[in-house]
Amino acid sequence: MAGAKKKEPKRTGTFARAIRRAIAHHKAVAHVTFRGVRVKTDEYGQLYVNARIVLQDRVNARQSGYDVQHSILETIRSLSDRPIGRINVVITNIALPADKRKAEGVTP
Repeated sequence: MAGAKKKEPKRTGTFARAIRRAIAHHKAVAHVTFRGVRVKTDEYGQLYVNARIVLQDRVNARQSGYDVQHSILETIRSLSDRPIGRINVVITNIALPADKRKAEGVTP
């Protein structure tokens, strides 16, 4: 098929790695797993980001979620000019300090 336009591969691994690094620097975030950040593109090239994080104990969850979302936005803007469809930040858990887990009888 001469003249057929090749479909460009959807490479989002670089975005996911950069987003994980940006999120990990927040003092309110306890950790982000490797599978905690998913980046997908639609047929129009828009990026959709889902980030799953675990927060530290005694932080403002709403403000921390907003800060992480803003950090993801700035990271993507610094890497590319692609349009962003949606950025979802899901707080999956709150990390308790070891002494508090022991006092409350919570097993790791």
